[in-house]
Amino acid sequence: LADILETRGQYAAADSLMRHALPLLARQLGPTHTTYLRAASNVARLRVRMGDYRAALEVAAPVVQAIGTVLPEGDPTAAS
Repeated sequence: LADILETRGQYAAADSLMRHALPLLARQLGPTHTTYLRAASNVARLRVRMGDYRAALEVAAPVVQAIGTVLPEGDPTAAS
């Protein structure tokens, strides 16, 4: 649903849903699970679209660090 809202330009509504979902994913899957990392990456992307670069960086920095520990070297999904 958040992706649909984002596509429609309803960034605040999408951000609200994502902010609620992210901690749940972290608790259920762990902060290094690929599903959590992708969701956090989506939050960072949305925050860039909203022009909130500082918030985007705060979300993205731990994702970038975790990707190096989760994915094997050379994994093509690390670039997506």
